[in-house]
Amino acid sequence: MNNTDSIMIEMLARIQKLEYRVSELEKKNSLNDVSKNEDFTTIKKYKSLANYLENCGKESVKLSFSEIEKILSFPLPDSAKYRPFWANSETHSFASSWLSVGYKADVDMGKKEVVFGTKEFFEKSKIKQKKFELNGVKYSIEIGYYDKRTFRLNKIINEEYVDLEGNQKRFIVAKLRELIKENPNLDISDEEKEYIENYGPGNTQGQNSNKLAKMLYRLLPEK
Repeated sequence: MNNTDSIMIEMLARIQKLEYRVSELEKKNSLNDVSKNEDFTTIKKYKSLANYLENCGKESVKLSFSEIEKILSFPLPDSAKYRPFWANSETHSFASSWLSVGYKADVDMGKKEVVFGTKEFFEKSKIKQKKFELNGVKYSIEIGYYDKRTFRLNKIINEEYVDLEGNQKRFIVAKLRELIKENPNLDISDEEKEYIENYGPGNTQGQNSNKLAKMLYRLLPEK
């Protein structure tokens, strides 16, 4: 085999590799397009709620679940029975319907009602707030919110307050344990200490989120 043949074989091998890479990229872009189309379809599905809020001309509006369903013209999914469904998260297609027009949502699961309000509205509605850090992450805990919920736990990202999704109790308990460890003379009863220490995956049903949140708020220092 002469040098010319070797060069040709090497060039063909490189071309095959390039063709394979192009093929893989085309597949990836095709999948991304499908994903984008699905996201667009889901967002479009909730557009009627965004239009309603944008045109209501109010700083806040309270809607029952049934009223929201009338606006949407279809029933809410089963996941609407759980608080995380109503989180103000841009990763939720449903939440984008109100976030895109400058509103945030605050749900009362007991009454099956949602207060949609502007950022300014909710800022005025706060009664008490304290900030703290846990494992290098900043949080805020708010007591006495507009809809009479006892507390709200937020993660602070780039000075913006983001609803903390999932099991909020574990973050509250983690901070309470940290405070107790750092300060043995903390103003907390043995009963309260036991209540905190007994928290765990197998005992979450008996743990009262409001009680834990109020305890954390009371024990956090004023800043």
